[in-house]
Amino acid sequence: MVASFFPRMYPDETLHSIIGRYHLRSGNANILRSLEDLLSHVIEVSVDLPSGIEKIISALPESSRITAEELVFNHTAFLFYTNFLPSERANEIYNGMLNSKGGYVHYKSGIMGSSILLNKHLRYCPLCSREDLTSYGEMYWHRMHQFPGVEICTKHNTWLQDSKVPIVTHNKYEIQVATEENCDLNHITIVEDPDLIEKFQSFFNNAKKVATTNFQNRSFEWFTNLYRNRLMELGYINIRGNVDQEKLKKAFVNYYGEEFLELLQSPIIGEHSWLSYMIRKPKKSIHSIRHLLLIEFLGLEVEKVFEQRYEFLPFAKAPYPCLNPACDHYKKDVIETVQVDICDKTREPIGIFTCECGFTYSRRGFQKSEEDRYKISRVKDFGQVWKNELIKLWNQNLSIREIGRRLHCDGKTVKRYANSIEVNRVRILTVATEKFELYRNRWLEAQKKHPNKSKSQLRKVESKAYSWLYEHDRDWLNSNSPKPKHVIVSEDRVDWEARDQEILEEAKIGVQKILNIEGRPQRLTITRIGTEIGRLALLQKKMNKLSLTKAYLDTVTESIEQFRQRKVEWAIRELGRQGEEVRPWKVQRMLGSHVDVSREMLEG
Repeated sequence: MVASFFPRMYPDETLHSIIGRYHLRSGNANILRSLEDLLSHVIEVSVDLPSGIEKIISALPESSRITAEELVFNHTAFLFYTNFLPSERANEIYNGMLNSKGGYVHYKSGIMGSSILLNKHLRYCPLCSREDLTSYGEMYWHRMHQFPGVEICTKHNTWLQDSKVPIVTHNKYEIQVATEENCDLNHITIVEDPDLIEKFQSFFNNAKKVATTNFQNRSFEWFTNLYRNRLMELGYINIRGNVDQEKLKKAFVNYYGEEFLELLQSPIIGEHSWLSYMIRKPKKSIHSIRHLLLIEFLGLEVEKVFEQRYEFLPFAKAPYPCLNPACDHYKKDVIETVQVDICDKTREPIGIFTCECGFTYSRRGFQKSEEDRYKISRVKDFGQVWKNELIKLWNQNLSIREIGRRLHCDGKTVKRYANSIEVNRVRILTVATEKFELYRNRWLEAQKKHPNKSKSQLRKVESKAYSWLYEHDRDWLNSNSPKPKHVIVSEDRVDWEARDQEILEEAKIGVQKILNIEGRPQRLTITRIGTEIGRLALLQKKMNKLSLTKAYLDTVTESIEQFRQRKVEWAIRELGRQGEEVRPWKVQRMLGSHVDVSREMLEG
């Protein structure tokens, strides 16, 4: 059977409403005949997740360009309920909605088992309905107004009203369109509380994104891991994965307020609330409302929740620097792994870093800046390379203070290790005499066999001898190894005045690139600018020869306070571009930071 027409579909209209308007125009004596026109036989058409959509498409006139996907995505609640489900489950629901025997879709979506109750009546905004009458000559049921949790019309700041049309009726095939008889357009209740309006506006904006965007479906574990990583970054979960439930509950309720959570059917009650369940690796679906509440509380963006895996690394990404001042690769990123522990007193994470030179140090607390990478909370093991350097300096009769300055430790540490080393020195040298001779001979023999190889290449050939000599006899190793073949250019041959002018122009371009980067601002530091223009080493080592560049960088590099103010200014511009009112909490949420944003900062 083919329908001779299909009514114009209005923006955000439910498919249930479109079918109802078809019935009015069809001239059919009853709704059952209209359902047969569109669906081949009589089936119940639900408001949120209707089925039989393929039958509707096949019944449309040949000239129709309407697709099943368009009906499902734009005129049902499919995306709102399935974006947070695994792809297998979402596909089952989609296919169920296409065929005429999709009664199980409500069960598969998790709606039936959720503690969030569906609306009992179809809802409407009186002012939206008046506008629909003016624009289209008739009213219709708006899809977003039917979602649980959407309690107000954010366009007019009015409470949504229950119509006289119940969603569940004795006649399950009945479809009533929106009219002035079943929707009182004079019953208008304005929302007076501006704070409540802001909360609903933010929730509605995110709900609309989920209801209108076909995001990539992810597993339950994807969202749980994302939430837990973000909670760890914010200090609600310690490094061992233990959740401070009381702290989280208090902060969450303070953020939203009990009234708002009640309106969204999501109060936090008892120890085993829905919030605690969400972050304990749930194996069944969670209602979209609660995903949206947690996402906003965590300062995350809905789009990015689906697009990229969120991983919190308390000590940033490897490699990490060796902080042994006696080692050749001091402050170079050569440590590939970190052992993570937790402080029993402060509950802060502790990172333990061990270099191949034997130097092991720990750092307590999350890494919050680039400078934190070079901080040491405690040296757990100085290692043999450091101790050998101590012996060398001790034998030069340097003062304890000077030795401490060179090895970055205090005088007590110098004395303790020097005394220990001196006591055992004779025994150590006696035992090591044979190894000195053995590994020296092996290193010299390797050079005879491979006369054209460099020191680095010989290291791969005779790695054991190299490692032992590097640790115990480094001066001899350096004196009895192939010399570097690169040509050393004298600094006198460099035109530093011209080089200064060249670097200055590059720095100006680099600064503009950093300032114009899309997304959140990045702080202007010498390290960041040098990295951008590929001149970091030159800026770090030869800044004294680049007077013009140095003077320019001194004027553009930012302190933490200056950068913080620039981030606030960026957030204000972004809110303005999005047409949103500038409020401290909105700026704070956009910056993804729990640092308080005061009105003085906004006005500054």
